[in-house]
Amino acid sequence: MISRPGTRDYTVAPTAPQSAMYDAHRGVLTALRDELEILAVEVEVDQLWPADVAWAKEALQLRRTRRRRLLTRHPKPTEISDDLYPADDHDFAIALAVVRHTTFATGITHDGHVVYSTYDGLHEDSFELTESEHALASRYMATQGTDPGFLIQDPN
Repeated sequence: MISRPGTRDYTVAPTAPQSAMYDAHRGVLTALRDELEILAVEVEVDQLWPADVAWAKEALQLRRTRRRRLLTRHPKPTEISDDLYPADDHDFAIALAVVRHTTFATGITHDGHVVYSTYDGLHEDSFELTESEHALASRYMATQGTDPGFLIQDPN
């Protein structure tokens, strides 16, 4: 994979509490928003979602319902996969809201680079960030009360 010029690979520290993990992912998505063409997500839907983000689950289910009319033979999955477009305010709000329920996500830039990747429920992640994007993500984390030190350079 070819990296964007001037970037480094980052991840969330394995010692980060869940709330810090969520803030790191939201911070990275916020920092990468202008660069992202598409964010492919897969989220769990077979569990109860907090009221403040339940609207995002409903929005994704509605999108799935519209598509499933042609795929009526398939059973209802416990996960929803969808493509979100971060340039669209509604899609970006969904992306931030579903972070804690994401099982898999890939963010691809306008020029085809994979700059955001996570799977296994956010436990395996990789972010390709410039220095300024890292600073934006760190600021976001700090404003949420999370130590930006949990966003670390990927040791691999």
